[in-house]
Amino acid sequence: MLVVCVELCTLHFQKDKSIDNITSTIIFGDGAAAVLVEHSDSLRTGWELQNFYSEINFEGIDDMAWKISTDGFLMTLTSKVPEILEKKCSGIMDNALQYYGIAAEAVDSWCVHPGGKKILEAIERGSPVTRAQLEESYAVLREYGNMSSPTVLFVLEKILKKAEEDASVKNIVGMAFGPGLTLETFYLSHA
Repeated sequence: MLVVCVELCTLHFQKDKSIDNITSTIIFGDGAAAVLVEHSDSLRTGWELQNFYSEINFEGIDDMAWKISTDGFLMTLTSKVPEILEKKCSGIMDNALQYYGIAAEAVDSWCVHPGGKKILEAIERGSPVTRAQLEESYAVLREYGNMSSPTVLFVLEKILKKAEEDASVKNIVGMAFGPGLTLETFYLSHA
């Protein structure tokens, strides 16, 4: 199965000069990525998608939101999002790891969606994830910016290329954020 993520964020530009609109216009760009996912009966060896874990943090319901209007999609993105993530990300990571049945020390790479520099810095402050473990996330942010959903696949591509050279990388946990404030995670292990 081919999973394709395409985001045309520039379609959402609005004439409104509010700080939320200006921020979302500056931060987001267009992007596309795809990943091939095979059934577990495949004869190929490689990375295996173990599971997903999600949580909704209702504290941020009005801080990151998409609303449909007669003028198109209206985005709200407040400066409180990094603060909320800083407070909540460690607990969510713990819940995800417990659900996956792995210890934090067993995670070889963190594939974190780079929503912005302040988002990545909040993850560093609010969790045991270090700047070095976010190297690929920072690189994608510098090279491409935030392309919404495809962005985490750009980070994953960098991590998988790095893992080709380092056979010790066996477990990858990914994390992305969305409206609501929704936090989505995934767990990959090398088969």
